[in-house]
Amino acid sequence: AFFEIASWAGARLAVRQKVRIQGYRQFGMSVGIIIQVLDDLHDYLQLQQLNADANGLDFKRSLPSVYLHEVAPPLVVEAFDRLIDSKMSPAGVAEIFAMVDQFGASNFIKKELDSLYQSAVQGLDQAGACGPARSQLLELLNSLHSG
Repeated sequence: AFFEIASWAGARLAVRQKVRIQGYRQFGMSVGIIIQVLDDLHDYLQLQQLNADANGLDFKRSLPSVYLHEVAPPLVVEAFDRLIDSKMSPAGVAEIFAMVDQFGASNFIKKELDSLYQSAVQGLDQAGACGPARSQLLELLNSLHSG
């Protein structure tokens, strides 16, 4: 919501056309969600590496986990939650990653990031962003999307 509000407020100060303001708002909302998804993926990778900073609770609230809770059968979800709530071991982490991959979370997340990227670009198009400002916003977007 922060990026959405910041983009909306900046646009509101710079332009008068509601359609352009809405375009910048859409760009900001999409960028904010992309950043949140990337943060969730960071938590996921921390867990994979059994990093001391890894937190099962953070991962439990992340997009890969939420996705698994939505699509997996109840017995798989229960097993997944037990693993997340337990002290992490290499075998447990491998099992968590196998569950997430089995139910397609990685593909879902990639498609979601691609969709958010397109939404951000459409927002810039709607806003009529051009010149150096558009170039810099696209550079930011591309660095997030490819990073």
